[in-house]
Amino acid sequence: MEPMVIWGSAAITRAMILALPIGYNPVHLYGADSSFVNGSTHIRKSTTEERRMAILCNHRVFEVAPWMAQQAEDFKVLAPQFANNLGIEFVVHGDGLIPHIALAKGFKTDLEPKLKYAFRAFAGKCAFLWTNL
Repeated sequence: MEPMVIWGSAAITRAMILALPIGYNPVHLYGADSSFVNGSTHIRKSTTEERRMAILCNHRVFEVAPWMAQQAEDFKVLAPQFANNLGIEFVVHGDGLIPHIALAKGFKTDLEPKLKYAFRAFAGKCAFLWTNL
C-alpha cells in the first residue's frame, strides 16, 4: 500500500507530476532530452540494446528509442494541460527532443540563444564562402 505515481511513462513525466503537490512553480526540467546524443544515452550507457527510430520535430531529426518517444508524447500532452489548467510554468533546459517540443509548444527553453548563435555562425560561414568564391 505504498503511494505510487501512476501516470507518466518515464522519469521526466513522473517528476512533473510529483512537482505539483510539492508546490514547485515554475518547474525546471534538466536532462529531459528524450533522445540519443551521438548514438548514446544515459551517463554510463544503457545496459540493453534498444530499438531505435527517427522522429522529426522543428525541422530536426532525433534518434530515439520507443520509450523515449512515449515520454516525449506524454510531455506534449501533459505540459499544456498543467500550464492551461493549473497555471504551471515549465522551463526546459538542454537540447534534445523534449526541449524542441517545448519550444514548439511555446514553453520557455534555453534553446533560443543556442539556435540563434548556431544560425548566426552558419550564416557567417555561408557569407564567408560566398565572398571567397
